[in-house]
Amino acid sequence: MSEKTAEIQSISSDQNKTAKEDSSGGQNSMADEFCAYSIVVRTSSDQNSSTDGSVFIQLGDKEGNKTSKCRLNCSISHRRKFQRAHSDLFVLTEQNQLYQLKTVDVWLHPRSLDGTSWKLHSVNVIEHTNNVLYQFPCGKWLTDDSEESSHVHLEVVGEPFKVLREEFFDVTK
Repeated sequence: MSEKTAEIQSISSDQNKTAKEDSSGGQNSMADEFCAYSIVVRTSSDQNSSTDGSVFIQLGDKEGNKTSKCRLNCSISHRRKFQRAHSDLFVLTEQNQLYQLKTVDVWLHPRSLDGTSWKLHSVNVIEHTNNVLYQFPCGKWLTDDSEESSHVHLEVVGEPFKVLREEFFDVTK
């Protein structure tokens, strides 16, 4: 291997390490652990509660670690996402492993300038490493009036609980 190739590989390795440290808040212990999360976003059943705006989400744990801020792009459950009284399922992959989820931040970004609004009923999160469900009720309107009204910070409510147990997958029983 030439010196130039070795130097490029070293720089690339350093950049990857730095990117992992940045995305985990500088903590190396969790940088190597990635997790998937199922996100269920429920839109209110109130009149005019749907949106065609872009919705972003970020999860946080009790230690202050966070996932990346992700756009909820493709709903698994509905062709048109964020419609009145719908629950939309999204899967976030290759995210930082968080322990004991505590917060969810949700942002609404308008697609048009005609006064986008959306009433978020709730967010439920399943953390796939341990198959634990966390619930985040909301019931608030998000609008594009200001940066403050287009963002909501939700705290977990109740105790998280296991939704899939190992015995569900035991084929010997």
